[in-house]
Amino acid sequence: MNAPGLENGVYIKGTRFAIDRYVSDEIINGKKTGRTFIHWRLLDVIEQANGYRYEVICSSVNPYPIGEALIIYHIQRDCHLEGFLGLFDTVADIGLKCKTAIDQIEQKAIESSVNNG
Repeated sequence: MNAPGLENGVYIKGTRFAIDRYVSDEIINGKKTGRTFIHWRLLDVIEQANGYRYEVICSSVNPYPIGEALIIYHIQRDCHLEGFLGLFDTVADIGLKCKTAIDQIEQKAIESSVNNG
């Protein structure tokens, strides 16, 4: 599901996190160079009375460490597991959701570049 208010982000169902793809301009000595960088970010989704707020937990140029971090944060903060099988099932479930989210975001970025290019 798309994360509310995030143009290039996907909320990971069953967690309090979202993954997004952020494009930033390279700036050297206060001037844009024309190069851009893609950052993948793990966001903590905080529900407020007037909507949602997002806090960046970590970022990477590669999306897969973001998925790994999401699994770790989810287990540490929000998961109440009983035994190894509960842990294994949670890791497998969240890992699959992360991969699906990354694939959706990448597909959207490809479609956007084709439509704008």
